[in-house]
Amino acid sequence: MNEKNHEHCSKFKISDFCRNNYYYGKCMTARDFFAEQNYFNKKRSLISRMALGWGIVCGLDVLQPDQNVNEFFIMPGVAIDCCGREILISEDVPKENRILAQGEIASICKSGAGTPIQDEDILLICLEYADCKTEQVDIHPSECGQEAKTEYNRIRDSFRIVLRKEGDVNISKPYGKHCPLSEMKVKKDAAHESFHKCIDSKLKEGCPECTERDYIVLARLISHKDINADKSISKPEEGQESTAEQPQPNKIYELDHHFERRLVYSNPLLYDLIHCIHNDLPHIKYVSWDDPGKEADCWKDRGAKVMTWQQFKENIVKNGLRVIFDRKMNLATINEHNFVFTAFIRAFGTGYFIKKYIPLTKITSDAVGGDMVEFKIRERWQKEETEDQSDSEILRQISSKRTHIDPNRVRFEITLKGSSILDDNCRALDGHYDGISLPSGNGVEGGDFVSWFYVVYE
Repeated sequence: MNEKNHEHCSKFKISDFCRNNYYYGKCMTARDFFAEQNYFNKKRSLISRMALGWGIVCGLDVLQPDQNVNEFFIMPGVAIDCCGREILISEDVPKENRILAQGEIASICKSGAGTPIQDEDILLICLEYADCKTEQVDIHPSECGQEAKTEYNRIRDSFRIVLRKEGDVNISKPYGKHCPLSEMKVKKDAAHESFHKCIDSKLKEGCPECTERDYIVLARLISHKDINADKSISKPEEGQESTAEQPQPNKIYELDHHFERRLVYSNPLLYDLIHCIHNDLPHIKYVSWDDPGKEADCWKDRGAKVMTWQQFKENIVKNGLRVIFDRKMNLATINEHNFVFTAFIRAFGTGYFIKKYIPLTKITSDAVGGDMVEFKIRERWQKEETEDQSDSEILRQISSKRTHIDPNRVRFEITLKGSSILDDNCRALDGHYDGISLPSGNGVEGGDFVSWFYVVYE
């Protein structure tokens, strides 16, 4: 990219914006019309460069149809260069104008750009902005003795495909410069700084500059093999001179599609990324043991999360535990190891709480695409713990005499371990639950869903 292409934007040398002042009788010359165009073009470029950034917006893939031929095609797309100028390669551009052929690569490698290009050098296919003057017209002389001349009626925004050595291109990372978290790690007093203050300090260091080494990199070419390296050269017989030309090694380049392609993160792309990271997660939207429509049947006191022993037997022991998600889940990832039902029994004499796991059996089939899972308490536990005649630790604790400090109640807890419960897109459950309202979630993948309640005798 030559210095003229960067003249208006290198080192932030942008002149003051100046536009025409119109009045009746003003004589408009080419200078005035040029100033009108220049005013809007430079303003648009400044916004694109400073607010959006520069790089590839969309498209502009590089294809190599034949792996043994140095012929590369540039697909249609849009980019913004470091000066803020839009570069459009539309589908209307002829294919021959979007190709980098063997002859061009060879001529570039012989002539070089800047320093000579050697065979072992890694080359980068780059894109740069170019003006293309079109519609040549004749200008008749306006005075005697003047010669006729020609001018161009239009200037088309165009592009130029160039090859550069990897060392001649600035390929610094476009991200990581304004991360307050990295700043806080090296500053002693950074813990007292806000994110806004850290970013403001970074922005005060100055506006980004555009240098002659800032190219839009589309792909990298790596010297792969010599197609003539394995061809044997016949030696002339003794006394005869060789008339055949010795074949020169011809380098075949391997294409690296993704090497340092600087991207422009548009608003729709940023929205999709944020949605993907924080919102496109599975959540729990319903649990059977806390059905708002059956509050009178499920709870003695829903606010205090207290249910009676009879309600516990009817709604949980008899009917089981059912959970409904807000999307299709991979139900095979939900089992008794990550769907856990526990009771906290106070040990007599010590006062410690002993955590006891209640054995569950999964009722729902292990299907991909279901949004509901159901577990039931195993029959042996039901007989041993819930029958009035049984020697039940739970029944013994809730029916014993206790003080208000140590009430006669048992705490139950239902936990779904979100990190191992996946939807059909392999996204982990966002299970964070505030204990008040559903659906679950705080925007973080893999949070545990924990629901608890107390059981009293009556």
